[in-house]
Amino acid sequence: MSLTPNKPAKGAAKGAAGVRPADSVAPLPSAPVEGGARLAIPKTANVGMVIGKGGANIKEVRKRYKVQANLERHVGRDGAQGCVILGEPAAVEAAARAVALLAAGLPLPPR
Repeated sequence: MSLTPNKPAKGAAKGAAGVRPADSVAPLPSAPVEGGARLAIPKTANVGMVIGKGGANIKEVRKRYKVQANLERHVGRDGAQGCVILGEPAAVEAAARAVALLAAGLPLPPR
């Protein structure tokens, strides 16, 4: 799967390829839910990148981390869109990091 990262925000730290390094991406706000976590993807983030063409990116997150991951259809008052991730705690944490990367316009790390 090939993903094309978006341009980093103005003033953001840049890596060698002109994109922000993955470890500079802040985690998304989250709240615990039974068996997982609910992430709040801010309206300034790239929700389309989280979904991917034909749902490819969110499907890859589900497959790679062996979690259930779904984007909520409604948008909150603050413009944030929810993403619920369910699974084993370590897998949920790893999937949440992957969703944060995608929301920042960065590709998933290689396997």
